[in-house]
Amino acid sequence: MVLTVLLCTLLVVSTTATEPELRPNIVVLIADDLGIGDISCYGNDSFRTTHLDRLASQGALLTHHLAGATVCTPSRTALLTGRYPVRSGMQEARHGPVVVRNVPGRAGLPADEMTFARALRDAGYRTQFVGKWHQGWSCERWEDQCHGPRGHGFDSFFGLPFSLMEEGEDGPVSQRRDEPLLRHVLPELMLADPQPPLRPGDCHRAAAELAWRLWLDTINQTDFRGGSTPRANWWGHTMAVEKFLNYQLVRDSTVVDWPYQLAGLTQRLVAESERFVASAARDGEPFLLVHSFLHPHTPLFTAPEFRGVSGHSRYADNVLEMDWAVGRLLAALDAAGVADNTLVHFLSDHGGQLELVGPDGQREGGHNGVFRGGKAQGGAEGGLRVPALFRWPGRIAAGSRVEVPTSALDLLPTLLEALHLAVANYPDPAVEHCGRADGLCACHGDDVRRLDPPRLFDVQADPAERREIPSEQVPVAPSQMDQFELVVPRAELLPWGQLHKFRGADFDMHGLHKWWENGGSCGVVPGQCEEYGR
Repeated sequence: MVLTVLLCTLLVVSTTATEPELRPNIVVLIADDLGIGDISCYGNDSFRTTHLDRLASQGALLTHHLAGATVCTPSRTALLTGRYPVRSGMQEARHGPVVVRNVPGRAGLPADEMTFARALRDAGYRTQFVGKWHQGWSCERWEDQCHGPRGHGFDSFFGLPFSLMEEGEDGPVSQRRDEPLLRHVLPELMLADPQPPLRPGDCHRAAAELAWRLWLDTINQTDFRGGSTPRANWWGHTMAVEKFLNYQLVRDSTVVDWPYQLAGLTQRLVAESERFVASAARDGEPFLLVHSFLHPHTPLFTAPEFRGVSGHSRYADNVLEMDWAVGRLLAALDAAGVADNTLVHFLSDHGGQLELVGPDGQREGGHNGVFRGGKAQGGAEGGLRVPALFRWPGRIAAGSRVEVPTSALDLLPTLLEALHLAVANYPDPAVEHCGRADGLCACHGDDVRRLDPPRLFDVQADPAERREIPSEQVPVAPSQMDQFELVVPRAELLPWGQLHKFRGADFDMHGLHKWWENGGSCGVVPGQCEEYGR
């Protein structure tokens, strides 16, 4: 069942609707790890999520909305593409991580996947992604962003290529494995000339890349292939390495903060989305905004004014800061005068995580209502059943409640339905024209017909699109996260021209300052870098 059927039930379409109303602005708000029992419009009576409640009262609340998976990467793949993540290898791995694990790695959303952002941009929309991406980043160099948002239909990006990570104690295994990288490789990276080609006698980059390869080879031989199957958590890092590899705040391809600081980050992301809405509305352009919250994923951080505001828990404070952010974004639509022609969709990427407990014993995960299980718990309903709200004034009846099953995979076809996209309607398929005297097919009216269901062709083998591929014959790709060469970080995928922005010495980074203070050197006589592969 797809949401297009749902919208046909909810939409109140006027026969006198103007053309701009047929091209609504789209705002998609994605919560991270929010449980269906965490917000008051779904029954939580511990505290009130005022702005989400208002969104629900002005539109539709879905009671049986299902995520595409129970962890971040595959669920977001499903949302963006309308396809099960197994189609593109973005599903959890049997012997690897369950999500994309490194920004400078080669795993990620394949470049040939169609996303709703690409479809909307092709239809003339201005598109922006703000917040957590977590779909991979690049293929050959940092800037190519083949897996990133700008490679998948978004004109601009401001946020985290990766995700938040809990800052727990580093285990002895990861510390021992990462010590060569901390002691020998990262100092060389910091000293390397960031602009190739290397200066004569400058060995640092060549030395660092060689040491990096040796470090990965050690992991491959001792952790990944140490037995008949890879050892558990072979992809893990110490927190110092984590912050170097994955803790960037990025605008398009430019690193803004490295490592990013959590204080005030929610407010910075909200301000970015507010500016985008105001600019697109002022220019009169239809727009797509995806704002992907960092809340209430751990570590649970809030601005000072939200600490203790719930009177309940750190997690509740986190949810209320996210609710405040929702209110700011809805107010931005009002201020720009576009709220009445904007389809707003709020959802969680999957259910809340049940196992999280803070150092003081306080629970730090979400609540999934009456449903069993939660995040990362396979097909358990608590991990898949998520809160989902829709608002489209004049099109979706205020206060609607939808009980039928719906899915995050339905968003792409729903948005295309809202845009009334279609294909040419040829009276004679063998001739392939609309029979008009001027020979020009229109994009509306009797010259087009709507596809239900969509058709699939292999345009390489069948460029004339004569042989439709049955959906059951679509191949299933092996998990990218099972493949060592895709998951591990690669030196060539670092932002080489921006390494000087890494501020590891400025913060307490679990021992990072020790190797930083020691500096680093090639260990060879200048001018003798040939042994490092130059």
